[in-house]
Amino acid sequence: MASLIVNLPRSASLWSVATSPAEFVGAPDAAIPLRSPLMNDAHEALRHGNSLARFQAGLVALAIAGTAFIAALAWLSPLALLVAVTEGLLPGLLLLSAAGWGAWPARTLLCGCAVSPALCVMAAVVVGCGILATSALVLGVSALLSPSAAWVLVAGGIVLGAAALVSRRNRHNRDNSSGSAPISRRSSAGCDTRTTSRAGATLRGSAMCDGTMRGAALIAPALCLAVMFYAATTPPGTFWIGEGNGYDVLEYHLQAPREYLDAGRIHFLPHNVYAQFPQQVELLYLLLMHLHGGSLEAAIPCQLLHALFGVLAVCAVAALAPTGWGRIAAACITASVPWFSYVGALAYNELAGLLFAVVAVGLLQRERCGAASVGASDGVEAQSTAACVGLRQIMLSGLCAGVAAGCKYTLLALVVVPLMVLAAAMAGRSHLAIPAAGGAGGISGPRPVGVMRRRALATVAFAIAAVVAFSPWLVRNVAFTGNPVYPFAYEWFGGAGWSAEQAAQWAAGHRPKGDGSEIAIRAGLLWRELAASPMFGVLTWVALLLAAVSAWSCVRVRLLTAWLLIGVATWAALTHMPGRFLVVLIGPVALIIGRGAASLPKRSGRALAAIVAGAAAVAAVFNASTVLGLLRAQEQFWEQRAGLRVADLIDRTALRAQMHPVNTGTPPDARIRTIGDAAVFYVRRPLHYTVVFNRDPWIEFARGRSAAEAVSRLRAERITHVVFSWSEISRLRSTYGFDEWVTPEWSRELRAAGLRRIAAQPGAAGPAWELFEVTSDTPEPPSP
Repeated sequence: MASLIVNLPRSASLWSVATSPAEFVGAPDAAIPLRSPLMNDAHEALRHGNSLARFQAGLVALAIAGTAFIAALAWLSPLALLVAVTEGLLPGLLLLSAAGWGAWPARTLLCGCAVSPALCVMAAVVVGCGILATSALVLGVSALLSPSAAWVLVAGGIVLGAAALVSRRNRHNRDNSSGSAPISRRSSAGCDTRTTSRAGATLRGSAMCDGTMRGAALIAPALCLAVMFYAATTPPGTFWIGEGNGYDVLEYHLQAPREYLDAGRIHFLPHNVYAQFPQQVELLYLLLMHLHGGSLEAAIPCQLLHALFGVLAVCAVAALAPTGWGRIAAACITASVPWFSYVGALAYNELAGLLFAVVAVGLLQRERCGAASVGASDGVEAQSTAACVGLRQIMLSGLCAGVAAGCKYTLLALVVVPLMVLAAAMAGRSHLAIPAAGGAGGISGPRPVGVMRRRALATVAFAIAAVVAFSPWLVRNVAFTGNPVYPFAYEWFGGAGWSAEQAAQWAAGHRPKGDGSEIAIRAGLLWRELAASPMFGVLTWVALLLAAVSAWSCVRVRLLTAWLLIGVATWAALTHMPGRFLVVLIGPVALIIGRGAASLPKRSGRALAAIVAGAAAVAAVFNASTVLGLLRAQEQFWEQRAGLRVADLIDRTALRAQMHPVNTGTPPDARIRTIGDAAVFYVRRPLHYTVVFNRDPWIEFARGRSAAEAVSRLRAERITHVVFSWSEISRLRSTYGFDEWVTPEWSRELRAAGLRRIAAQPGAAGPAWELFEVTSDTPEPPSP
């Protein structure tokens, strides 16, 4: 085999021999090198050996990274490792069921498309998550969602997945029985066994060395993932300081599903506007609550489900990145960006949106398709190929983008709109594989369709699919409030339990805060929250810049850069610019870096690719140090605040509920009303709370009335206790707005009218919160 390569003509270099005819897109037939059968055998043996070597290197790298992850998690806490394994079983089962539910739709839409098996599986998971959440929504609104129904949904997905695997295996066996022997087996007959053995030994040694180097590069990302899972095994509200210790989780990400669980149905929550946001992930949390038999029992599994979405996102990015160091660099960046593990430890929805968006953009890749790959007839294999993107493929991408938007409204602008532009661009630069008119399957091949028509077809197909996937949340909001995008667009659609005053408060509360003009404020936030933010890592942007320069000739890099720029511009123009809203853009950043770190045919390209890969590895190390610093700060916070070690809180959700001051300070039959604080997930009493943008009926009644009338209203509502969270009221008043007359002085008037203070926590300037009992009719003597 070596002699064959040495004796090749100068015009037929090793690179041309190692390249298949399908890669000569747009080249004339004369440019495709011709090979003798012996050369083909040698080439196939070499290619098979290289593939096996890459596989072995990947296994070694995964073994090193997996060992580093387990060792790091066990070092942080052996109990965290045990909890992650045991409590992660049901979330893993839920994702397995989602893959089963989505297997058949994904298989149908990808019929005839040359998409990798890994991407097919990821697409099945994404579509299946949409199916599970929509099923939970329909059953919940109908008051039919129960533990039994949840188990039926999970079991049904697993059965469908098993059926899809059996069908695929049977089809594979039929293809093998009707076709010829694999080329790799035929090729070995024409090669020298000793030469092949020596080459195999050399490749195995190279694979071990290469795999060890790649595994070493993955140690820092593995450490970040270990911190993420460590934090996810603690009760909600433990992490992180910058997120108000998971305030949003306790306010609506887990609180809204808990209220649905307690009520036995999904219904409109007029006191919690956030419950009307798209709830793609939150309804998966609801399913876990039904599977576990309670909201507290499912709290940590919900966090682990979000962390597993992050692991799948890393896998999806790696599957889409070029093989070799490009794949390692992309995985390093994805898993090590501090925002990734920061939000991944909480029961949020950012990492699910990242996974869904990455799969959606992966489905927009152009494939090499010709008569051979898209339905050759009469056994004649066509040699000409063309870059094409399938219309069904675009539709599946639109479905995945719509499921991503079902995680949060902002992803409509950050994912759906940019990817729709990318779909049109890809269709404009490629042939469009249109489904066959006759029906049975496959696609008719790249048709000679005009550029504008291709772009129009791609845009319409993508948009329709995205709307279909997003429509359950539009329909729910119309049914509950009359406004499909509640609470937005009030001036057009109105909305139940909402008003023009609240819409103005919402708009004012979600503008960037700061001094100076709005443009200057947004420019400053762009620098602090993105460019100079340690939560993304400055070295991440250095690696991105190097990668963009080295791989700018790649069309895909330019399109990913367009997605990144459109997303950043949309975030800067239309939101109040919190940094975690940009977690979804880790996807294009990592994919661009992966392309830049891929080996290129020219030596100068390989050198630049090595620089990009090295920059990505160094960035991962610095990002990991940032994550460890955040972990140390959180541990110090708990030691100073409560004298507790974070490790002592692992798997202690029930204890957190027992220690909640409202639970400890009130009898089991108490009926509570909280003013200010809406993070009430741990309150285990009949409760009425109101988030800052909604209107509390009691506060609205008390406006302009006497304290005695306000207390009488509490008695009429059979409220036994009232909690005033003064520190939270002060924070909300300075950010989103809160009634100015709700003050500690007013609470003293209420005490004189019939409230009795039974507990309080001191704060920096007065009590941080106060717990009052509503007396029957005897007012409390005023305090001096």
